[in-house]
Parts: sequence; C-alpha cells; structure tokens
Amino acid sequence: MKNLLSMDQIHRAVKADYNLFMWDFKHITHLENGMTVNPRRFSGFSYIGPYPLESQEAAYDVKRFRRKSGIWGGWGEIPMYYLYLPGKNAEDWGSKGTFALRLELWYEMPNQDLYLGKYDTFVSFTREKNNYFKIPSINRLAPVSTLFFVPETPGELGISYDFSRAILPVRFMSVTMMAKKWGLTPPTVLRSRTRLT
Repeated sequence: MKNLLSMDQIHRAVKADYNLFMWDFKHITHLENGMTVNPRRFSGFSYIGPYPLESQEAAYDVKRFRRKSGIWGGWGEIPMYYLYLPGKNAEDWGSKGTFALRLELWYEMPNQDLYLGKYDTFVSFTREKNNYFKIPSINRLAPVSTLFFVPETPGELGISYDFSRAILPVRFMSVTMMAKKWGLTPPTVLRSRTRLT
C-alpha cells in the first residue's frame, strides 16, 4: 500500500499568487500506481495554520489548522490575509513565516470517487507588502516509503521509512546524521510497527 501521489507532486501544486496561496494540480497526469488521470477531476479540501503554533508557549512544535477551503476542478486557494488577522497571527509573522498544510484529495470517477489520501507538509513564504512568495521548505520527517501488513503478526501494520532518497536537512541535521543517530547506515529502510485497533 503506497501513497497515490508523491510529495514532489504535492509541493509542485503549491503556488503563491499575489495575496493568496493556491493548489494547482494541472501537472499531475499519472498517479504513483501508474493510473493515468485528468488533473481537472481532482477535488477535496485544504487546511492551513501557522507552524509551529504558539511556539513561545509550547515545549514542542504543535500543528493546528485554522482555515479550510475547498478544491474543485483540480484547483483551490486560500487567502493569506486571514492568518495575519489579530488573534489569528499566533506567531507574530512579519515578512516571513511557515504554515502547516493538509490536503485531503479525491479523484472524481463515474461510479465512486477514488480517495487519494491526506497529505501533510509545511510551506514557507516571504511577504512584501501584500505579495506572497513561496520559498523552499524544510521537510522535518523521513519519507514514508511503504505501509504493509505484517503476515506473521495479524493486526499489525508496518511502516517503511526510506533513507535512500535525499531530503532537505532537518533542523541542520542531515538524513545521514539522523540515520547514524538512530544506528542506521543509509541507504536503508527502517521498519516500525503499529498495532491496528
């Protein structure tokens, strides 16, 4: 069981335009399983919120979504001014910031829509007057390669983390340093198990 969209496809869909961020899926013509798709048949919801939320008051990074918007016809948008309103600008953003983004997506089909999944990531930006510009974001997690059922232990689901692909540094710690810290030697796959309830 794998994600039907890659994080590269998700990040390429995120664009800044004047005073809003939009999600445009027109570049996606194939899913990760090889299925050919029409990007104008993507629909769903997007959620955003400042990240980390109230970092001055929390001992660890918290993600909370403050705004929801629909996605229809392979396109959606969220005006950024909302997160700058008094009481919403939890991080006292000035000319730059980072928000957490969740996309929940479906692909419209004749009989029953195909659920494409939930995708969480982070988007960093700069602001000049009322213009917003997307800048490179830091991926804080090792990429999940595969979810799989563990045949020898019914009721358990395995998660493979893939350290063989390069990702951006995590708070100045490279993937290689992270893997060494965890006793791994890249490229390798770390498997963890989660019991299903």
